Amino acid sequence: MNFARRILGIFAVTMLVILGVLAVANVASMMLLKSYNIDNGSMRPTIPAGSKVFVKPQPSYQPGDIVTFLAIEEDGEAPLLVTHRLKAIQPDGTFVTQGDANEDPDRPALPIIEQNVVGKVVWHVPYVGGVQMWVQHNWLLSLCVPLSLFTILILTYQPKNAVKSGSKPAPSSV
Repeated sequence: MNFARRILGIFAVTMLVILGVLAVANVASMMLLKSYNIDNGSMRPTIPAGSKVFVKPQPSYQPGDIVTFLAIEEDGEAPLLVTHRLKAIQPDGTFVTQGDANEDPDRPALPIIEQNVVGKVVWHVPYVGGVQMWVQHNWLLSLCVPLSLFTILILTYQPKNAVKSGSKPAPSSV
């Protein structure tokens, strides 16, 4: 019975975590925030790899802001979303950005202009993006874990008043 309670507790905590992540995503979308997963450590220690960042467009940006922008390369590759700190705004209006963990500023093939900025990072949740990416890439395994826990719970659960097989029911007093 103690094993079944542990399994039930693990299952309940797993479900609460999943519901919590869904609630965060819904609140963020209601606040008109866009969310992105950070898949590398270029913004360490401020934003660790695997974090989920929430981005909101701003009327203007200032040096020191952490921004998500579209890095456009000339070689025909697809544009890449990058989240880095705005270090400076040049007199011609182009942005100089740099990851906190990087030694040098970004040097994209095409300059970063304000129109390419998606928004400023207003909030981030460490490691949630990594969990989400793992679930997206391993969705079958993600389903198997809670379903397995639930199956074990069902198979091991015995109500308190259940009669064990092979035993005689207790005499009732009338």
